[in-house]
Amino acid sequence: MIEVGFLVDVVASRHVETSGQVSDIDYYLRFDPGGWIQLRCGADGESLALNPGVARENAYEMGRYGRVTMTSIKATAPIEDAINKRLTHVEAIVIPKVNKTVGFRFTFGAAGFLIFNWGDDIASAAELPDYLVDLNPRFEPALR
Repeated sequence: MIEVGFLVDVVASRHVETSGQVSDIDYYLRFDPGGWIQLRCGADGESLALNPGVARENAYEMGRYGRVTMTSIKATAPIEDAINKRLTHVEAIVIPKVNKTVGFRFTFGAAGFLIFNWGDDIASAAELPDYLVDLNPRFEPALR
């Protein structure tokens, strides 16, 4: 069982291309106690992995491909409602047809949010997007 407490920050790792286009590639959730949990899109372009105990990366330059920045997104909806609240439940969002975890639902009492793979990018929302709803996902316990 992984011990996590109160959500204190969510940091997005963002690829900023030289053209200015921005895409989120990782999210790091920081809990007190519990430390960092990384959420990263899978190389298959569909899945999403949850990696407890992974230290947050630092920003870095990618030369002609742009740079990767680290930006706190704790003040953005729907994440802001969960800040300084205790994590009570985590569920994996699994697509039965391919049996892949494509996201996670984090619950903090009455507050909560989803983090999911959005075609090689990572995204957060209060509800599942239609394309995932249409795939009839199932929710399974995570962080055992």
